[in-house]
Amino acid sequence: MELIGDARIRGQLYQLPGEDYPGAVPTKSDRYVHGQLYSIKRPRKTLGALDEFEGVSEGLFRRKLVDAWMSRKRARAWVYFYAGPIQQANLVSSGVYS
Repeated sequence: MELIGDARIRGQLYQLPGEDYPGAVPTKSDRYVHGQLYSIKRPRKTLGALDEFEGVSEGLFRRKLVDAWMSRKRARAWVYFYAGPIQQANLVSSGVYS
């Protein structure tokens, strides 16, 4: 994988209760989740490994192709969105997980 740079996607970021990782959910509003955009050389192999790591088959996250923005430049990017309930989660209003 090669880092392309900082990017953002439309979504809302949540701190999941009892977990040390966040979960992003898609939105149509003007809320953004900030992160990094990477280029991958062998997508099938890499995405398969990431699907396993992210718990896609268990229903924890789901992978979706979305628009990502780097400054004013748009790119298509695979994103892992949280697929569980967010009623007990805390919104990370900045969209930045640290």
